[in-house]
Amino acid sequence: DGSAGNVDSAVDAATGAVIDSWGSNDGSGGLWLQQVAPTEGAAVKAPIPTQYGTGEPLIIAGRDSGPGVFAAYAADYGSTTHIRLLRYGGGSVAVGSVKGLHADVVGNATGPDGRIWVMWYGNINGTGIIAVTRSNKAVTRFEPIQRYHFANWPFLFVLQGDGRLGPLDLLINGTAPPEPLVNGIYYSRMLPELSASVSVHKTKSGKFKVRVKVTDAGDAVSGAKVSAAGQSKATNASGKAKLSITGTSGGHVTVTVSSPGYQALKERVKL
Repeated sequence: DGSAGNVDSAVDAATGAVIDSWGSNDGSGGLWLQQVAPTEGAAVKAPIPTQYGTGEPLIIAGRDSGPGVFAAYAADYGSTTHIRLLRYGGGSVAVGSVKGLHADVVGNATGPDGRIWVMWYGNINGTGIIAVTRSNKAVTRFEPIQRYHFANWPFLFVLQGDGRLGPLDLLINGTAPPEPLVNGIYYSRMLPELSASVSVHKTKSGKFKVRVKVTDAGDAVSGAKVSAAGQSKATNASGKAKLSITGTSGGHVTVTVSSPGYQALKERVKL
């Protein structure tokens, strides 16, 4: 098929099928996915602009449980901030964007409980940034996007990793500054991020009832510790907790949410 390369492989946990991805210079060129075992499936050209080229590998990842093999990509490589997640043989889902961050390199990785991690690299005003997020268990929505500031790497070729333990163990193949420039594979561990919705209601007794719902990309998180004004409770199976605190109307209180394996979350709310 002309000149081809940058092969990656992943397994569909539901069927055991092995999917390959590769780049080809044949004809108009492009990036492809195909089932290769236990039987040969259809070769599918990824709906990615040809300027993505064959120099950038199409990183693919299966889930640890559930169907699907996925590839993250920039919706219009080189001129967009919007990232999508393609499923082999099954459409795509929007991941999100960071204002002003144009994706130069995109990757994804297997997470726990059917989740998929997505990461991309670019720069804003000369500052290199890696953006990271993780899907819910159904791979239909994503956590808040985290941004990590790196020096502006002269070359960054591949973002890949593994997140089945919960955190993302990220591998970065590139040339890192400062001088002298050293090419290699670099490692970083990144924790997932929680979300919390908080409501406050003043009771007849003059206290304030603080209701908190903790989620991970929309999935309820049970057992998370919710604290405010010296009080704390653990969330129930629905991800909810209620606190009764004292305070002054119009004042503010900081609600802290923590759970093992996640970054701590703080929300400042008005009483």
